[in-house]
Amino acid sequence: MRIYRSLEAVTPTDRVVSIGVFDGVHIGHRALIGRLIAVAQEHRLTPLVLTFRRHPLAILQPPPPPLLTTEEEKIEILEELGVAEVLILDFTEQVARTHYRDFCRKVLKERLKCRVLVAGPDFALGHQREGTLVRLKEVGTELGFDLQVVRLVPSPTGSPVSSRLIRWWLQSGLWEPAVRSLGGSYSIKGRLKKGSGRGRQLGFPTLNLSVPSEKLLPPLGVYGGFAKCQGDVFEAAIYVGRRPTFDEREPVVEAHLLRFSGEATIGEWVSLRLRHFLRPDQKFESVDALVSQMKKDVNQILALLKEGDP
Repeated sequence: MRIYRSLEAVTPTDRVVSIGVFDGVHIGHRALIGRLIAVAQEHRLTPLVLTFRRHPLAILQPPPPPLLTTEEEKIEILEELGVAEVLILDFTEQVARTHYRDFCRKVLKERLKCRVLVAGPDFALGHQREGTLVRLKEVGTELGFDLQVVRLVPSPTGSPVSSRLIRWWLQSGLWEPAVRSLGGSYSIKGRLKKGSGRGRQLGFPTLNLSVPSEKLLPPLGVYGGFAKCQGDVFEAAIYVGRRPTFDEREPVVEAHLLRFSGEATIGEWVSLRLRHFLRPDQKFESVDALVSQMKKDVNQILALLKEGDP
């Protein structure tokens, strides 16, 4: 996948484009991206996603919400979904003030050579969201690009899926509807940092991740999922919590890789995919009781995780 970080860097070619924050890359976003790729294949165009380096609400209505996906996580998921190109722009006050006609002409038509714009039913573009779907259809006819609208995708509860709703579920401790709306897993990607070594002492060596402060952590507890490390994917017992048995305060993110025998390097990237929530974070009466539960957790995770694409 090719990643552009400025309009000036974009190479000239005919494209199908979709624009948005894509926070979480949830099932609604995936429907949009599926149409993007299908249109690209049908018309022999290049599929490009235009997204932003920080949440637009950081400018429009600060403070911004915590992110479901950081920039690195978003890029990784979009690549897995088959997107050929991603353009990442800074959402600035100047961008917020841009008239939708100017954006369509200067960005979509002249820079991106957009032939088809794929959007959701609630999409709007430009200053004060004046570029409604009706207006975008009109300006597209003038400038020579088509507009295709993808219908709303319902969440597991029946309401339209949205990043805001998923964020609320996670902050409320409601894992199941959140993870189902995210396509089956919650992504956490970070660089390895040096840990305390306590996991190794207990017989469960872990990889400790440094996670950006703007990332929304899921409900504290133990998860079953997968870890991508050094190009390979491993089943993993993943812990997000404060280690209350040891009276610690700051939340940590660490993963015990179940079939990993190598040595990871401080500073390298590791991607986690949390699939199954096993139990909440809790304080044990003794270290032995903690170790006993950790053994049960690992056995349960091995039983839950199925073979297939992680």
